Amino acid sequence: MLDDLHQRHHCHTWTYITAWNPLSEAQSNEINQFKNNELKQDLQHYIVFDGEGIGQDPTWKPEKSFLVLGINKEEAIALGNKYRQHAIVYGEINKAPELLWLS
Repeated sequence: MLDDLHQRHHCHTWTYITAWNPLSEAQSNEINQFKNNELKQDLQHYIVFDGEGIGQDPTWKPEKSFLVLGINKEEAIALGNKYRQHAIVYGEINKAPELLWLS
């Protein structure tokens, strides 16, 4: 299904990213939304779909996130670092996704 989406939009790379809760430090919904709006502005040159990251810990609220098509790995990592995320998911068409741990 994701590969079909890539073919439809003529791209072969993607990332799944958020600006919520930098470095896993819980923030208010207002701060999280403000930072995610900034991230969405940074993504304005890509094809972007809204999403929601839901972890296994039921006490941790779902995080608004973005599926970004056509972004290269270096740019995805740079944005993950800019928004102080521990990790992002990156993928290429017909390949398994990678969980990239960031500094």
